[in-house]
Amino acid sequence: MAAAAASLLDDEGLRRDLRAKGLRRALAFDWAETARLTLEFYRRVAGRA
Repeated sequence: MAAAAASLLDDEGLRRDLRAKGLRRALAFDWAETARLTLEFYRRVAGRA
């Protein structure tokens, strides 16, 4: 884990690549859908308590 973190500090290309991948991945998420799924989860858990 430490070696991976160190490589991020030392490798600007790797940082740039991972940043771009992260931004593309973030586009797959939607706040409204996340809120809906979270509420659904809480309701299921509360129903079991």
